[in-house]
Amino acid sequence: DKGTLATLSGILSNAQGRSNHVLQVLKKVSDAQLAGIDIAYLDLPADQRTSFTLFIAELSQQLHAAGKTLSLTLPAPLKAQDRIDEGAYDWTELGKYADILQMTPYRDQGTFRQTMPEILDYLTARVPATKLVLTVTPYATEKSAEGIRTMAITEAMSIATKLGIRSDRVQTNSNVEVYGPNIDRGENLTGVKWDEATATVAFTYKQGAINRTIWIENFFSLGFKLEFITRYRL
Repeated sequence: DKGTLATLSGILSNAQGRSNHVLQVLKKVSDAQLAGIDIAYLDLPADQRTSFTLFIAELSQQLHAAGKTLSLTLPAPLKAQDRIDEGAYDWTELGKYADILQMTPYRDQGTFRQTMPEILDYLTARVPATKLVLTVTPYATEKSAEGIRTMAITEAMSIATKLGIRSDRVQTNSNVEVYGPNIDRGENLTGVKWDEATATVAFTYKQGAINRTIWIENFFSLGFKLEFITRYRL
């Protein structure tokens, strides 16, 4: 959240703050008798790019001197119109210091299969592929004009299986027409289907005037994502 980011930016903004924070992390590793630690400082603003790299360089030196492993969890770079945008994370430099680089799940399933090859081409040209970890998630993803959010599969399925009644009255000994207001193709909706373009189970429904698309991860969609591990030797 914004409060945490402000605190972290303050820590990283000067050499003394970074060094103090390195000592705090080392103490945590020592006290808990850990083999290593993962740093997941996500959503940093782009102006923290240099300071974050300096922090990781110092932490790496101290951890490796103690025989410990350093892992980083970083947001996936973004595909801009004519370039790959790393934001606050210099993957080339960070790859020199970290033993493991985990890329957080890429949430926009509508562009995943088109964009991920470009991102991985970019990263594997700068970082040893054996350090790169492609992560996946069991969470469903919803995209609308309001942005992207994640949800548990139970929430996604409760939206898909919501029922409505078309009958004017419900009474004994009468026929009642039940339908799915979020998946009924008769309402010009897509219904739940396998989307070949995204290699996921997906459906689009309306909430007010807003179209919302939900992609549901399952055994098959995750399998298609994991193909990138073999293709790029991650």
